Amino acid sequence: MLIFALEEALTQDHQFKPELTVIGTTSGGMSYGEDYYRALHRHGDLRRSPTWIANYPPQKPVIDAQEAFGISAPCEVIANACASGTNAIGHGFECVRSGRYQRVLTGGYDALSELVFVGFDSLQAS
Repeated sequence: MLIFALEEALTQDHQFKPELTVIGTTSGGMSYGEDYYRALHRHGDLRRSPTWIANYPPQKPVIDAQEAFGISAPCEVIANACASGTNAIGHGFECVRSGRYQRVLTGGYDALSELVFVGFDSLQAS
């Protein structure tokens, strides 16, 4: 969905070049962590490749999407539970309103993974 949303935004304005990206997320790169956890238990190798760490940060999917569209703006991540996306949009708005930036790409995303689902289920969250 992140790729489709970015593609739609750039279709609406081909000249859009954000100066900053602000993304909100609750679970961030949890799907990468889940893959690591499964591989660790499947193979029992505690010395897994350190490259997984580079892929785990919550901004990694956003940076990958930016690179796919040739966007090189810095990325800020807001992660404060379920309101993260809304807070990111508000922060992006404030960045423009204050005059610090003219163009900000902002929104929210979450990776749906088994660990995230089980975590929310254990809290009986609906």
